[in-house]
Amino acid sequence: MNFGLANLATVMKKELMCVIILSFFIFLSSKALLHEGFFRTIDDITTVRIDYMERELKRNDWSNFPVRLSGELSNNYGYPLYLFYAPLTYYFGAILKMLLSLSSIVATKYVYVFPLIFGPFAFYFAARQKMSHFPALTAAIVYTLFPYRGTNTYLRGAVAEAWAIAFVPLALGALFLLQKKNKFGGVLFSISLFLVLISHNLTGVLFTGFVLLYALVFFQTNKQFWRFLILGLGMAAFYLIPMFYYLKIIKVSYLDLNTTYIFQTLEPISNLLVIKFNQMVWRTSGVFVLILAGGLMHFIYKKLKGEKKLNEPLFWGLSGLVLYLLLFEPAIYIWKLTSPATGILQFVWRLLSILAFIIPFFLGLLLAHIKSLYLKIALVSITIIASINFLPSFKPEAYSYFYEYKPEGQCASTSNQDEYLPIWVKGCPPRKVL
Repeated sequence: MNFGLANLATVMKKELMCVIILSFFIFLSSKALLHEGFFRTIDDITTVRIDYMERELKRNDWSNFPVRLSGELSNNYGYPLYLFYAPLTYYFGAILKMLLSLSSIVATKYVYVFPLIFGPFAFYFAARQKMSHFPALTAAIVYTLFPYRGTNTYLRGAVAEAWAIAFVPLALGALFLLQKKNKFGGVLFSISLFLVLISHNLTGVLFTGFVLLYALVFFQTNKQFWRFLILGLGMAAFYLIPMFYYLKIIKVSYLDLNTTYIFQTLEPISNLLVIKFNQMVWRTSGVFVLILAGGLMHFIYKKLKGEKKLNEPLFWGLSGLVLYLLLFEPAIYIWKLTSPATGILQFVWRLLSILAFIIPFFLGLLLAHIKSLYLKIALVSITIIASINFLPSFKPEAYSYFYEYKPEGQCASTSNQDEYLPIWVKGCPPRKVL
């Protein structure tokens, strides 16, 4: 009994130490949000969408709950913003404003910082289901400083996608629990899938597809998985069903535009092995392909030598390498072939929302498998230094004291102007004087 308690105390100390170390890197990734003022981003619409969500909640209009329409957007004619844009981040920000009497900027900062803090802890939880403390911590640090997470927050302002990326590790960690016959893992997976879907619909589509692929390999005969998958989709039905139902009667510009525009976002193959130093990395880095290709060669070699139980790392390495190579120009033929379906993604770098988990996780599996202490130390040192080199992606281009956020453009819709208006509406509604 005493031995068991002592062993538990040792494990808890290790977990606590890992959490403390991970918290330091989380601080590095999020400290720019502690700066006074705020910063402008490419999208730059989160604050407005939170404000207008708050207005709808304060109306106490149960005929518009869950909130689908904003009565004041589109020049006060109303706009179905929350019917088509996944609403979780806007609910969160609006409710924070209402409960804590926060300013719009402070509430938006909380919305921005949440995925930067929550995601790494969720990733560590997922990694610990498959590996010991040390490789799990290293992988979690790489995930924390994964550059796409930084550019989503500080450059693009794509906070909804950032939230979805933060919930992906929680969902996969829950799946790993379910593999261990733990039913709590199934319940947690359903909740996490629901959160991904109502955070960002495109990431939700990608993630659901990837989960189905994983299930076909590792959950073929597990009926519990399929039940929990249906439960998660069912929980998100309040958002998904109306969204898909009304797509047929509204303007959706990406169906015509982005099926070709997506080809323009492919990376030159010359960037495949490029490693940038001390500058912002938006999409790709030679570090990632070295991890994926090098690790995959290691596991294939071990498989050929007769080692068993390598299906899991081979799956993660192969899927990661394939998805990563799809970011580059030689993959244009695949994108053209699949463009009727994949054009909805808008940009090829959407794949990074899944790769943000796969690459660090595969690195952790590789570290857990390597026996040589010296090789482990070398690999950890290189990857941590490379991750710290990504820190320029975790700060804004400039700080701002601009606080007068409002719907802009002719349609004043906070989206691509007349997108999502009914197809019979010609142009933008004129400004209405109240």
